[in-house]
Amino acid sequence: MSPSPGVLRAFALPSADRCVPVDGGQGGAWRCGQVVLKPSVDAAADEWIADAVQRLTPQGYRLPRPRRAVHGAWVFDGWCAWEVVAGEHGSGGRWPEILEVGRRLLLDLTSLPRPPFLDVRTDQWARGDRVAWDDRPTVTHPALGELVAQVAPLRCDEQLPEQVIHSDLYGNVLFSEGLPPAVIDLSPMWHPAAYCLAIAAVDAIAWYAADPAVLSDLRDLDGARSLLARAAIFRLATADCIAAERGDDYISQTVREFTPVVAAIRDF
Repeated sequence: MSPSPGVLRAFALPSADRCVPVDGGQGGAWRCGQVVLKPSVDAAADEWIADAVQRLTPQGYRLPRPRRAVHGAWVFDGWCAWEVVAGEHGSGGRWPEILEVGRRLLLDLTSLPRPPFLDVRTDQWARGDRVAWDDRPTVTHPALGELVAQVAPLRCDEQLPEQVIHSDLYGNVLFSEGLPPAVIDLSPMWHPAAYCLAIAAVDAIAWYAADPAVLSDLRDLDGARSLLARAAIFRLATADCIAAERGDDYISQTVREFTPVVAAIRDF
């Protein structure tokens, strides 16, 4: 569904005939000039994210800035607006750069308080996250459960300080020649900082054809093996939440993607 004329006016944007749909992400976004309009599924979360990003001063990376509606809020009639940043998504070969960007971002995120909306989220990512941090992680699909069972015993009580992290970093870094990398679509969670990098490494191997050897770059981090195990469980449990609607092909693909991830974590 395209944004209504009222939404466009609220964000002082061009008419609908100058807006085009944007591929990727969760779908439903539209580019209107130098602004991207995104559907807001959770207004409280989107207000918090916009306010948090607006307060950050990035060094060595870029951030898109949120755009307020004319009445002052970050969300209007189910939509939020963000400026367009130049760049294209990376690949598995971008791991070293994304690792560096992640470390810089995490330092800046330490200034943010714990988001209050995390406790009431019920989407598949929130459910997958809770499984990853449960003492007895369970998933319903046998093939996914088998992979979870291989890494669940590798977890420990990391006893690390927690902070806001970006839980979907790897696929949300854009690269443009001559510019620092840009981090988009902050997906907040509250966990040890290194968990952000563990998720990014798991994603790099599963979805971006990175060599499993990228895990070696995390050996200097406290609790790295445990956090990598949690990251794999997070992705597998999230997949389990939507498996019924996606079908057997989706399950088979997920198993293919995460089998080398699980093997690499066990050998870590």
